[in-house]
Amino acid sequence: MLSNDYSLIIVAEFNESIIGHYAVIPQNLMINNVPHKAGFAIHAFVHPDFRNTFLIFQITKMMYKIAKEKDIEVIYGFPNANFRDIQIRVDKWKKVSLFKSLDKIILEKSQNDFDLIEIERNYSDYYILSELLDSQHISENKIRLNKSLNYYINRYINHPQDLYKNFVIVRENKFLAFIVLKIYQNEGYKIGHLIDYISNDEISFNEIINVVESYFVGKVEKLSFWKFGEAQREILLESGFEEIGFETFFGIKMLSENEELEHELLDFKNWELCMGDSDAF
Repeated sequence: MLSNDYSLIIVAEFNESIIGHYAVIPQNLMINNVPHKAGFAIHAFVHPDFRNTFLIFQITKMMYKIAKEKDIEVIYGFPNANFRDIQIRVDKWKKVSLFKSLDKIILEKSQNDFDLIEIERNYSDYYILSELLDSQHISENKIRLNKSLNYYINRYINHPQDLYKNFVIVRENKFLAFIVLKIYQNEGYKIGHLIDYISNDEISFNEIINVVESYFVGKVEKLSFWKFGEAQREILLESGFEEIGFETFFGIKMLSENEELEHELLDFKNWELCMGDSDAF
């Protein structure tokens, strides 16, 4: 077992080989603009030779104990179909939603006066991102992840696998938004994702969607986004997106006995969620 200020990690070993793993990343959730200590659960696995044992229960039980000692009130995550059944039946996780991505197949390039400038790995571009964070539009969603400058830099710009295209949207030399885009390719079929974004009050979400769609025209066969907040979801539906994409399970494990908090967390409409909030993307 290893833990520090940045992550909680449980590792199971047998004959000097790793046979099990579970990690929780401490996060600050803003719930009605009040910070709460939460944990994002990722990378749960057990070696196939040990899946008929109680090893997974030992790992998760130890993790919940450590997380509670760190004053984490709730753990959330997006477990796959195999693991979520165990979490619900044994670990007492609760389902927030089993939701579908919003997809759009017929893409159109729109006329606009915005420019895209790719973010580079340098301090001047980090400063631009910092300025956007300081002036960002405050979300009306009740529950959102509180993301710092370091989060955006380490999560997207400096990602070791170089998975993302990071741009700022500019108009008349003003930086209006930061967007994180990704092209997923499966057997030649390409899908475009808006992974995450930051914006100020000088650009609307609808304008951001138009810029993103225009960028992907000719590059992908379809777009697939998560809902972000409920207001953004409505804009996506009005823009031709449909909730017909892949399914994702979203659940929570309460570590505190705060029924009011649990009630807020179990309402999927309260959440602002983008694909970047999951380790799957």
